[in-house]
Amino acid sequence: MPLVATATPDHVVTASGYSKAVLRAAAGEAASRHSGITYFPAYEIVTGPQAPADYFDLARREPTPQAVGAVMEAFLGSVAV
Repeated sequence: MPLVATATPDHVVTASGYSKAVLRAAAGEAASRHSGITYFPAYEIVTGPQAPADYFDLARREPTPQAVGAVMEAFLGSVAV
């Protein structure tokens, strides 16, 4: 979720974007190097341009039950049973 503060001199918006990019790059690298790892885009489902506004609470800090439901539906639909 978005950062509200940073320990760097960067603005919190820049720091938040950077932290998410680094984590995504690390996850992608791990998935590409190890056959047993698959990246699931839960963050992108909740924050992408296709996500409705009600996927975050009014403070824009926490995902709503609607967001969690959408992520879980996508996840469970992607799992081979």
